[in-house]
Amino acid sequence: MPFKSPEARKTYNREYQRKLARQYYEANREVILARQLARRRDDRAVHAQRVLLRAKHRAIKKGVPFDLTLDWVLGKWMIGECEITGTPFVFNSKRSPYQPSIDRKDPALGYTQDNCRMILWALNTAFATWGEAQTAEIMAAWLKTRA
Repeated sequence: MPFKSPEARKTYNREYQRKLARQYYEANREVILARQLARRRDDRAVHAQRVLLRAKHRAIKKGVPFDLTLDWVLGKWMIGECEITGTPFVFNSKRSPYQPSIDRKDPALGYTQDNCRMILWALNTAFATWGEAQTAEIMAAWLKTRA
């Protein structure tokens, strides 16, 4: 098949490769989707391990108790929503205010299963800066102005 130019050959090859890829996807769609789902689950488990390890290092640095486990973190993540607001978590985004975050109800008691909860990263950031009571007071005042 003679081509008039190298660019015409590249275009033909690209289109041919896309056609083959589409055919392969259609023939193997279920297998491909199953692999993608498994990979996402693995990614979530790896991310949970990182979150847990960071919390453990913070506990060591601050000298507070730590008894959280990977099963505890994954169990909270499987619920899929903030324990305070009920807002669904977003896992597939970096720097999302909707990402899950480990919150210590009383920072002095450390990272224990009884003292921790999984909440939105945005809420945890606000609580860490001003505390839960003051954040609630500010939010309530703001909500009054919007009504």
